[in-house]
Amino acid sequence: MRRAVWAAERLLRTDDIAYEVSGDQNVSTALVDAFRHGDYRTRQMAEKALKHVDKIPNFSGIFPNMG
Repeated sequence: MRRAVWAAERLLRTDDIAYEVSGDQNVSTALVDAFRHGDYRTRQMAEKALKHVDKIPNFSGIFPNMG
């Protein structure tokens, strides 16, 4: 799972790709699932990917030291 989330996050750094994918509910659902069920590093990458598509859920307090 970690490599797939890593690859998605890298692709979503490109604004055009992030814009195209932002409307795809399957991508957002998969990233949220990785965020909820992945290990610490996978969750960090999923969070970054979700930020690229402006779909970050409100999980306040999960990463208190990330800024």
